[in-house]
Amino acid sequence: MIGTGNKTNDANIGNGDVPDVRLEAPGSAANGDTQYWHVVTEPNGGVSLLNKAGGRAAAIWTGNATVGQRIGQWVDDSATGSWNLIETADGFYKLQSVKNTSLYLTGGTAGAPLTLQNAATDGSQDWELVQ
Repeated sequence: MIGTGNKTNDANIGNGDVPDVRLEAPGSAANGDTQYWHVVTEPNGGVSLLNKAGGRAAAIWTGNATVGQRIGQWVDDSATGSWNLIETADGFYKLQSVKNTSLYLTGGTAGAPLTLQNAATDGSQDWELVQ
């Protein structure tokens, strides 16, 4: 599950200037709303993931879509989302980077930061969207 380690403010301001979006076990956050995200379609294409607890967007930390870049949260003021939703044959979704369509949002292990990686088939890029 995508979480923020209970953080609700901009990573570059209130979180020690450290990217804070990571893979978490469901229900493990003291503030459960930090594990809920709204998928918002942006006017110029793509989607943003907005955190329920603070309304911040999960986006590429440096803005440079390269392998290994971490994901942080901050106020989203872009008309183009950070992600393309790509549905898989088994009903999951991959979150493809708008800035570099060969890279995907990837979660390796619980507690690990989310990063951008090349396409993988090990399940680390398969996300389930629930209402």
